[in-house]
Amino acid sequence: MQPAELAVRAPTPRDAAGIAEVLNAHAAATGRPADETGERVERWFALEDLDPARDMFLAVEDGTIVGYADVTAPGAEWEVVNVDLRVPPGQRRIVERLLEDVERRAAELGDAGARIRAPANEGDDDYRAALSRRGFR
Repeated sequence: MQPAELAVRAPTPRDAAGIAEVLNAHAAATGRPADETGERVERWFALEDLDPARDMFLAVEDGTIVGYADVTAPGAEWEVVNVDLRVPPGQRRIVERLLEDVERRAAELGDAGARIRAPANEGDDDYRAALSRRGFR
């Protein structure tokens, strides 16, 4: 059986509840509190340092949100670029696909030589392995 088609797109505020579901599934599976809400996620779309059309990524499979990532560069100098990627464990293909897009965006945002910070939760083995394969430490 062939895997479902995976699409990555920019989210909209209408996706907030679905994003919260993915974040909570990821948190619960990696030993973190699963307490995100759609209302809180919806506020992210108004943050000054986050351009939803360019900095936020939503993985969708068969019309269902299956992963989320964003890239931010705090401060004016952009010496550090932060990557946040959340996919429930066991979905390596989705992690790899989102990581391609966030790495590209991080390179666009950061100054030459900028450090990309991509923390991973304990138990997030797929993400940790993907980061390791790409040379993150």
